[in-house]
Amino acid sequence: MEKSNIRLRYIIVFAVTGAFAIALLIQYASVMVFGHRVATTPGDQPSVVERGPILDRNGKILAIQTQLNTVTVWGPNVTAPQETANLLSQVLGIPPAIVLDKIRGTSDYAVIERNITPTQSKDIRQLKSEGQLLGVSLQPGFARNYPEKSLASHLLGFVGIDNHGLAGIEYQYDKELSPPAVASPSGTVYGDQIFLTIDANAQYEMEKLARKAYDYHDAQAVMLLAMSARTGDVLAYAAYPDFDPNTFETAPPASLRNFPVNYMYEPGSVFKLFSLTSMMQLGDLTENDYFNADGIYNKVSPPVTDLGIYGRINVQGIIKYSSNVGASYASELVSKDNLYHMLREYGFGEQTGVDIPGEEKGIFRTPEFWTARSKPAISFGQEISVTAMQMITAATAIANHGVLLKPHVVKRIVAPDGRVVESFGRTPVREVISPTIADKMLGYMVTATQPGGTAIMAHSEEYDVAAKTGTAQVYNPKTGTYSPTDFIASCMGMFPANDPQIIVYTVIIDPRKNGYLGGIIAAPVVHDAIVYLGNYFNVPRKGDKLVDSRNRITVVRPQLPQFTDTIPDFTGLPKRQLMPLFDRGDLKVTITGDGWVASQSPPPGTKITKGMELHLELH
Repeated sequence: MEKSNIRLRYIIVFAVTGAFAIALLIQYASVMVFGHRVATTPGDQPSVVERGPILDRNGKILAIQTQLNTVTVWGPNVTAPQETANLLSQVLGIPPAIVLDKIRGTSDYAVIERNITPTQSKDIRQLKSEGQLLGVSLQPGFARNYPEKSLASHLLGFVGIDNHGLAGIEYQYDKELSPPAVASPSGTVYGDQIFLTIDANAQYEMEKLARKAYDYHDAQAVMLLAMSARTGDVLAYAAYPDFDPNTFETAPPASLRNFPVNYMYEPGSVFKLFSLTSMMQLGDLTENDYFNADGIYNKVSPPVTDLGIYGRINVQGIIKYSSNVGASYASELVSKDNLYHMLREYGFGEQTGVDIPGEEKGIFRTPEFWTARSKPAISFGQEISVTAMQMITAATAIANHGVLLKPHVVKRIVAPDGRVVESFGRTPVREVISPTIADKMLGYMVTATQPGGTAIMAHSEEYDVAAKTGTAQVYNPKTGTYSPTDFIASCMGMFPANDPQIIVYTVIIDPRKNGYLGGIIAAPVVHDAIVYLGNYFNVPRKGDKLVDSRNRITVVRPQLPQFTDTIPDFTGLPKRQLMPLFDRGDLKVTITGDGWVASQSPPPGTKITKGMELHLELH
């Protein structure tokens, strides 16, 4: 009895095991022979993901998905390898030897060239219709195309052959641009559209200025940023050398570096804007404090020096003449702990939070690691490393009556059906300094653009400009000293000076020709940028007035954004400019708070309907 039970158990085990093995073999055969099939609901089919476009603030396409062919070859069908290689070489611009190597490779199947142009596809089809290129095929596929080529390349980034972002906005918003491939009735899943804050025309002109400075001064790199002082929107993001995202694989590594967010450097005298306002906010430094700027501050080693002797000067004089000696004397009035914590309020030593990948936070040591020279050195921009994005962001506190704003490079995200998924506007971070101190510093910066000031070459006949220049020596960690030959020239400009709308900041790294002082080589770049941006964005000029036929004079003031059939973007507009909204009969308008528009509901781009409620929140 027991033996029969044991025998029965063995039979059951072997039967179950055999059935399982047969099932595995059947499944394996179905995959290998018939191919793997994805289960879908009736009417659905496996989807293809079409990556969403990237556009500038006005809707100009900067990156878009296009259908391009890939040239492949099946070796066994190629009857004339050398002739085929020669023909493909002529069409694709690839050396014949490289094409031949791919045809004769170890594998029968080879990719000759990915994402060829429509013209190249047409030429290959013509050759195949003539009976040539046996074994060559065109495989359709999606590819990323950047129609403006190198424009805003560092901001846009690029994608890999798997259609996923590898840098820039393409990487930062990869999930929004390229959502997961799910079954869809149409067979295609569409990504969201990303609208940037930059203006393509302004970006083009700023890149021209950066390239011109790069070539003329034989620099290692040049950065030129423009930002809305009222909203924190980045209007232009130029860095040179740049690259073409369409062919990023062949770009020199140096041109791929995203300098504005990941190049750290000592800022030099532009940093006096933040160190001196910090001392003023603490109450330790006032406009009535005077210092003897006799050319040298020898209380530390090595001593601090100036390019000239300026006599007894106060804060205004320190800014106008960019006196390192004066700033060093001023630093004696404040404790190192208080100075450190105030500068941290500006955001130094941390990321700005701008929506660009790879942002560095700079280097700002805590006071316990400062030496006797650190406090005076930091006051004029040594012994602290920053990024260009940190500097222009910190400047929003001075331009914006003391309130630090978060920078943005994306304006809104729009779904394929036109629905606004998310919008980004004015985002106050904190009040760093009082409005009084911010306005005083703007006035001091204006004197720097007047005769005798270091920023006189940033002066404009059209706009009142507040500016500050900087010339920083480059620290050599190998020698532990500052280089006598390597410099970083920079200039920060804001306009109109009495109520800034736009901030411009340029940095010229390691200029080798035609000067190295910030006031000589960087200030003119800021001047040219201000003149273009002011005219382009209709910034009020000095004394802008209109005279009508009855000789009545009215001052030109900014107007409301133009209404179409959708709600415009009110971000950054002051309350007084919003009053005409109450005259519209098709909208119910409510405004809360004071200052400038920080958020709105519904978001920009929403279709207007009669009786719609529009709520604007001001900070």
